[in-house]
Amino acid sequence: MTITRGIETPMTPTRVQRPARRTEPHPPRLDSRARPSTPGEDRPRPRPVDLTAWLADAPGPELPLPLVPAPPAAGTGAGAGRRVAMIGGNAHRDHPDLVRADVIAWPGGRYLRPDERSTAHASLLVGQGVVHARGLVPAATLLLAAVGSPDANGADLQIAKAVRWAVVGGADVVVLPFGRQRLGRRLTTTLHAAMAEGVQVFAAAGDLGPEALAFPASITGVVAVTAHDGVQLLPQCSQYADLAAPGFDVPGAGLRTRARLQGSAVAAVLAAGSHLAWCEAGARPDLPSRTDA
Repeated sequence: MTITRGIETPMTPTRVQRPARRTEPHPPRLDSRARPSTPGEDRPRPRPVDLTAWLADAPGPELPLPLVPAPPAAGTGAGAGRRVAMIGGNAHRDHPDLVRADVIAWPGGRYLRPDERSTAHASLLVGQGVVHARGLVPAATLLLAAVGSPDANGADLQIAKAVRWAVVGGADVVVLPFGRQRLGRRLTTTLHAAMAEGVQVFAAAGDLGPEALAFPASITGVVAVTAHDGVQLLPQCSQYADLAAPGFDVPGAGLRTRARLQGSAVAAVLAAGSHLAWCEAGARPDLPSRTDA
């Protein structure tokens, strides 16, 4: 305080000048609902493959065997009123390409777990073209019989029951996309009976080597189908078959991305689908016949 003539007077306080606060721009506020994009996320999803067009565009090699012909383009109505039976594994029927397909499952295989390979095989026949593949006969009815491993104990009894179920169910075509070395009398008798009813049977010629023809493709009257890659037969596939079909990098329905299949199993499925499509179009193709069992 200041003393003036003996009188104390209060000192007037002085305001301290503080340096001005630096203001920085606030970062932009992120929308909590937004998420960062990942590289390639904005790329358009690949279009589903039309197996009829794909088979027509597939290169055909020069082989001593006849090639499976591409069926006429019939769009989503191909196969209407026809039935094809596939006997082997179980498919994911809730896959987007199969959920609207007409699929009837054999009750005897309801406990077998679905697998990706069988799902892809089914899509080659009746795939609806939602995400991955539109099949050769998308309007046909697929009789799906899951029988497990063909080499398991008691497998022939299950396969024979499934074949009989398919015949009773009105199958025009039965495809067996598997092969093995061991013969089977029960299955031979059952397939002969099915063919006597007018059912056309296709089977994988096998991936046991070029000099071997797998069972049941070796049964008289069954159309054995081997696989090529557009240039030649696949090295592991049989050369003693009746027909050859594409069996390398064949597109089908996958669980996450499009599946790529190879081998004589997928070739047999393509042959069966092509044959059924031709039959539905009113031009039943002539098939080679083997007289040796």
